[in-house]
Amino acid sequence: MKIAVIGCGYWGPNLIRNFIQSNKVKELICCDLDQKRLARMKALYPSIGTTTQYEELLNINDLDGVAIATPVKFHHPIAKEFLLRGKNVL
Repeated sequence: MKIAVIGCGYWGPNLIRNFIQSNKVKELICCDLDQKRLARMKALYPSIGTTTQYEELLNINDLDGVAIATPVKFHHPIAKEFLLRGKNVL
């Protein structure tokens, strides 16, 4: 599977670690507005992709799902965009 994690603050790194350890996830993309957080994740897991704009993920046709780990007030609008594109959302 190709998975994206949006948010690398509190819960995001835990989700990233678990997805990396899964033998079912073949590609992982991490998204956060904070470049330092993305750099930290890239240093821990060099194989991941990174982006600061979640909208870029909306255009990845073979993306199987997205895990949203942003502050709660952003969950609904982000999840809605991905669901309208037929993506699985956690």
